[in-house]
Amino acid sequence: MKTAEANGESRILVSLVEKSLRGQIEKGLLPAGSTLPTFRRLADTHNVSLATVQQAVKRLEKDGLVEVYQGRGAIVRGESMVWSPRVINNRVPGQGKQIGVFLNSLYRGYTSQLLPEYMHGISDELHNWNISLILNIIPDEPSEVLDYCMEKLHSGNASGFILWGINKKTDLVIRQTLQKMRLPFVLFNVKDPEILKSDFRYVAADEKGGVKEAVDFLIKLGHRHIGYIGNTQILEQKRSIRYQAYLDALQENGIPPRQEWTYFFSDWGTDMINPEKLLTGKERPSAIFCDSDFKASAIIRGAQNAGLSIPENFSVIGFDDAPIAAQIQPPLTTIYKPRYEMGREAARILAYLLNNRDTIVPSRKVLKTYLVHRDSCASLNKIMAG
Repeated sequence: MKTAEANGESRILVSLVEKSLRGQIEKGLLPAGSTLPTFRRLADTHNVSLATVQQAVKRLEKDGLVEVYQGRGAIVRGESMVWSPRVINNRVPGQGKQIGVFLNSLYRGYTSQLLPEYMHGISDELHNWNISLILNIIPDEPSEVLDYCMEKLHSGNASGFILWGINKKTDLVIRQTLQKMRLPFVLFNVKDPEILKSDFRYVAADEKGGVKEAVDFLIKLGHRHIGYIGNTQILEQKRSIRYQAYLDALQENGIPPRQEWTYFFSDWGTDMINPEKLLTGKERPSAIFCDSDFKASAIIRGAQNAGLSIPENFSVIGFDDAPIAAQIQPPLTTIYKPRYEMGREAARILAYLLNNRDTIVPSRKVLKTYLVHRDSCASLNKIMAG
């Protein structure tokens, strides 16, 4: 009987906490994109147990009001528009202005796993401004991108644009175009803001800072033999920003890079390789930094197939905090990239611009990355003891 009464009281407490949080969300006290207080703080505030708070938040998550991220807590969701990479001109009935989001060829392999968070951030923010979202797949040629933007602008089908990424070639074309007509756009997910002119509006993540934090973390664990796994594209582009940041972090700590511990392969396709010499050689690194979680998971599986254990034999750290990072065994230590927040910031900057209020918010935002410590890294002493 006492057990039944206790269970009844527990359900009542869960409902009370859920009702309190739901009310704050509906009243805008916890707006879309904001993070709920920590579970411990919510437990103290409502004078309940952590388990009660967790059950209440699970109910909110089930109803689509919040989304729970490991290492970040629960984030309040907005009323996201339904979108699909295959949908073109996805206009929402009753909404006035439209903006175009241009995504070129980002739907293959690893990147497609990261895309939903970016897009939900954009669509949640645009919903608050009564702005529709137009999804467009564009060619890689920047001049064609801008021609398409011009066409949409003149036809009245779009008021502004979010352009995904940028490189030096695209930067040059945009500058030339801006001499003729100032396009209302925001550059999104810019890898290296330093190549841009000061009058460009953009949103980026602190890629360099994230790589530095990853390498510094490994060094604090005692590692000085640190390998690198990166993208094949840098063979054509010389050095990616993540690879250069890795080299800079080593140099700052007086550690020379080792070419034999550096491998490059893509995130998808048949050219992915397993660098067996790196994993099983007599002299191998005690830790490996990978420029994506996909590569890090591939290295972990390759090591396990070779009879090695992570992190007992060597540590592995990734970048992005993609869903695969928490799913692989052991769960991957990685650098979290704020994809949802980046989407919201890009949409917010553009919305203020389209409403002639762009002086209110910064037109250039670089959002912080941070380390998510899981189980794929260990101190050098532990590895040596193993």
